[in-house]
Amino acid sequence: MTAVNSQIVKRQCLIASVSRACRNCGAPGVWQADPVIPELFNPGAVGQDVGAICPRCGAARPEPEQLGEIWSRETHADGSVTINRKGASA
Repeated sequence: MTAVNSQIVKRQCLIASVSRACRNCGAPGVWQADPVIPELFNPGAVGQDVGAICPRCGAARPEPEQLGEIWSRETHADGSVTINRKGASA
């Protein structure tokens, strides 16, 4: 039996987005673990987008760019694995 016809028992994927810096003050678009910029210090949310309003200057921030699924792996009942890479050249 091939992977195409076999039941999928596990699926993993990587979904990417890009959070840009504030256009007004240049503050990073994600929460930080380092208190260099106190307004962005949030150890419990490191790497997560800060939201629609910059916590440093109060300016409106651009929405994160959603790149979608860039990688996936499927493990099938017969033990075979299928890996898909989006945008990868052959």
